[in-house]
Amino acid sequence: MAMADHCRSGVISLDEARARIPTPEGERSVLVLRRGTLDVRLSLPVPPNLQMPHEQDELYAVIRGHGVLVHDSA
Repeated sequence: MAMADHCRSGVISLDEARARIPTPEGERSVLVLRRGTLDVRLSLPVPPNLQMPHEQDELYAVIRGHGVLVHDSA
């Protein structure tokens, strides 16, 4: 029995995704994977990267270099 296309594994090339940043609209992140309610985006933040609270949980991973995340849970 063949596996459904939506269940197949895949490869996300960070170099290819990074080449799409900034987007034509000037966005500093691109969607690289969408599965159900999960959205995975690659972002190249420009300091200072100030953000407001989001409705969707976020996970940050530093792929190259270093970063400092200041989280105010107040």
